[in-house]
Amino acid sequence: MLFRSVSQSRYESRFENNGDAFADGAWTGGGADYAEFFPTTDRTLGDYEIVCLNPLQERGVKRCEAGETRVVGVISTDPGFIGNAYAGAESNLENDPNYALVGLVGQIETFVTAESGAIRVGDALTTSISRAGYAAKASGGTYIIGRALEALSSGTGTIRVLVDRK
Repeated sequence: MLFRSVSQSRYESRFENNGDAFADGAWTGGGADYAEFFPTTDRTLGDYEIVCLNPLQERGVKRCEAGETRVVGVISTDPGFIGNAYAGAESNLENDPNYALVGLVGQIETFVTAESGAIRVGDALTTSISRAGYAAKASGGTYIIGRALEALSSGTGTIRVLVDRK
C-alpha cells in the first residue's frame, strides 16, 4: 500500500506485504513511551505501577515489592509504540489478564511517594522502600528507574517520569 503526498510526487509512506513499513517523516502516536506485552500471573496489576521480573515465571512480570531492584518498567496506559504486538495480537493481549503492557522507556505516568523527601523535577527515582509498585526519590548508589518530570511535595500520587532504567 502506498501513500503519496498531494503536493509532491515522492512517496510519503509505504506498507509492504511482509508487514514492513517505511516513512519519509516521523510516525506520530498519542503516547510518549515504548511498551511491550509481558506475561503475568498477577491479575491485580494496575495502571502506573512499577513492575519487576517475576523469578517464578519465565519472561513474566509482577508488581515490584518495596525496595526491589529487578525493575522492568511501569504499567503503561497510552504507549506511543508497542514493540512486540503483531498483526491482530494487540487487541487480544490488551484484554488478556495473563499479559501486562509495560512501558520500558519514555515518559510514563507513575505512582510515587514522597517517603524519602519531596520529589523535584529532575530527581532520580528508585523503588519505594515501603510501598509495592511505587517509586520514591533515590539516594546515592541505588538503582534508578528514571527521572521525575513533575514534582510531588508530600504524600503519594502520580507524576510523569522519564523512565530510563540505570
